[in-house]
Amino acid sequence: MIDLVKLSFQIFIIFLLLSPHNMIAPPDKKHAGNHHTVYLPGKDSVFINPVDLDTLIQDNYFYYCLLNTPVCNDTLCQLVRLNIQWDLIGNYIRFDTLSGYPLTKYDHLPFTSADYERLHHTLRDKNSVLGRTSEYELLDKTKTRYSEKIDGVTGATSTQIKNSVVEGAMYSTYALWHLINGPIGQELKKYTIKNYDQEIERQLIFSGQPQKIITALQQWNERNYINRFGEIISIMSSGNALVNFYIAKSLPEEVLSNSENQNSLKKIWNELDPNTKSILSDYVILDH
Repeated sequence: MIDLVKLSFQIFIIFLLLSPHNMIAPPDKKHAGNHHTVYLPGKDSVFINPVDLDTLIQDNYFYYCLLNTPVCNDTLCQLVRLNIQWDLIGNYIRFDTLSGYPLTKYDHLPFTSADYERLHHTLRDKNSVLGRTSEYELLDKTKTRYSEKIDGVTGATSTQIKNSVVEGAMYSTYALWHLINGPIGQELKKYTIKNYDQEIERQLIFSGQPQKIITALQQWNERNYINRFGEIISIMSSGNALVNFYIAKSLPEEVLSNSENQNSLKKIWNELDPNTKSILSDYVILDH
């Protein structure tokens, strides 16, 4: 009976997703307001959460999701409800709790301020050990701890991940990390590129963050580098080695052979890293 109820609910969810009211807005209306972009399944596939692109604040586009998901494989953990935010290239930014739905941990104790800070810090770490840990490895089967809520004992947190999870909220931390830092990041980045325009480019270019700047430059063609060389000089003058190396490899011959452009590069030469200089040195002849 339980399986039939679950199946019926899944069919109902699929019907809702296929409804015209849930379809992605057409490209010519994509900056008219918030709209669904992709969907983020919860830990249980019954829970499907729409992810929206916030386009109301033109200086600060971001993706957000009102996440509703279980975090355990049983009924011992409460459902997690959070507002999650990602940037335009799919990196986690922050989370907020929803009114009336605080996060809880072992024995349903509420999170402390330190717990929330630990969770945020863990979710920001895309290289966390949680990404290399299977759910089976979360518990140390040789140790146990007593739980009043279930009147019994449960396994203790594995020492391998102990410093990466909120104490008493191992499953919540683990499940949220995988949901927030999993495939959804690439899906959001793809959506950004598919719907790329001047407003999105402006936010990426002026972000001051190498990954975002390079994502914007990856959308440029040769003519962009030729016609917008002044912007290139401005970007390179900030001295970010990763960005400048990418630009140096991408500059077309027509740009580098231009004497005025060479003079512009000379003026910022001291701001460039050795690897960037090595690529440009065949074109930029310094005065001694």
